[in-house]
Parts: sequence; C-alpha cells; structure tokens
Amino acid sequence: MLSSLLFLLQACAPSRPSVRVTYEPSKLQGKARLMGRLVDAKTNEPVWAAVVSIEGTNLVSGADYNGQYYFDNIPLGKSTVKVKSISTGAFVLQEINVKPNQIVVVDFTLAARDTTLNP
Repeated sequence: MLSSLLFLLQACAPSRPSVRVTYEPSKLQGKARLMGRLVDAKTNEPVWAAVVSIEGTNLVSGADYNGQYYFDNIPLGKSTVKVKSISTGAFVLQEINVKPNQIVVVDFTLAARDTTLNP
C-alpha cells in the first residue's frame, strides 16, 4: 500500500522548470531577455494556450503555436515568472535572478491542473 502511494505521489509530482542562462553583451547592451518554451507533460506537445508574465510588472506574453514565449528588456534582479495555461489548467511560478546582458531561458513542462510553486 505504501509503495503504491509513493508511486502515485511521484507520478503526480510537478517537474521543476529548466533554467539556462547565457550572456550576449554585444546584442543586449546592458539589458536582459527572457524566453522559453511550454510543453505538455503528458504528450510533450507545445502548449500554446498559455499566458506568461513577470510578477510586479505589466510584462505579459502569450505562448505561440510552438509553445514559445519571449520578453525583451526584462527587469534586472530577482523576478518571478508566472505561467497560466488555459488548456491544461496549470499555474506555475519560477523565480529568476537576472543580470545585465543575460539571456535567461526558462522552459516549463506543464501537467494538467499543475499548481507548482518553485521559489
């Protein structure tokens, strides 16, 4: 019984978003960029019915048909990226720390009814 419960908990556990950072001083000139992709955990297909935002700002982006989103000139320092998906019902948060000339790539794998908080 306990092993069945542990299996169910692991199967339902949300995966942490993938975060990668690169620097491109010649392109960004002291500013920063945020981009990434949203995919469905079950099908690995792009999630395009989603809204990505940076909390505390008016920056909002919709994921395109490939599940990709993009922001230029994002605030430097600590921010929280928020994803709300219409198709999966997912709501996910990911904290990032942005420095000048950075390209921050945050890829989200969304599970149906996911309510992950990843500080």
